[in-house]
Amino acid sequence: MNKIQAKQISSFNQQVLSIFIDDQAICDYLSATTNNPAFKNLWCAWLLDDARKAWEQDGSYIWNLIENKQACNLPILLCADDMDFYCDIVVAQVRYEADVVIWEKIGFVTGALDKEQWKRSGIQNIEKWSEKDWEWYGETLAHLDVDDKAWEEWWSANWLEEENRRLWNYYHPYFNDDSNIQWLEVESVSFLAKEYDACVAAFKQNKILM
Repeated sequence: MNKIQAKQISSFNQQVLSIFIDDQAICDYLSATTNNPAFKNLWCAWLLDDARKAWEQDGSYIWNLIENKQACNLPILLCADDMDFYCDIVVAQVRYEADVVIWEKIGFVTGALDKEQWKRSGIQNIEKWSEKDWEWYGETLAHLDVDDKAWEEWWSANWLEEENRRLWNYYHPYFNDDSNIQWLEVESVSFLAKEYDACVAAFKQNKILM
């Protein structure tokens, strides 16, 4: 069984919280294990605030996965410069058991983003519409051409909802398609659920606004 903790590290002249695996910061752990120093420049994705902000909801997406203990490829590291899904992303393939949390694999997201598909994965993805969507927009949006200006007007007025739809309709399947992940040659790690939950709680209390 591996040990997991949340501790401060010094990075880019700042003190930030990091996941420690067996007393080693995860960025250092991956750098040493893969012999790739680039991992040292990444920050923990769990630093993102989960507040529903008008300009981005990456943190809300991550915390939804964590708090609902969803078995999936969970973002764990991001580029420190931007801290979003447009830059470097490392994920862990998470599996939950009764008293244990297992990271089966850790990988680097390498698949190319399809900006057009991302753009059309929100309200324009009619296949994902709920019954309420059809009640509200069936007569106004459903039959519009994809390039109609009415879509942009809707995005502008409802960007919080639009981005949330794009996160779940595009990014979630994208992160969980193994063809988009370069799995690293690192062993799986297993944590006691109570230690994992304590680590999560520390990040929950010390998130940064990004």
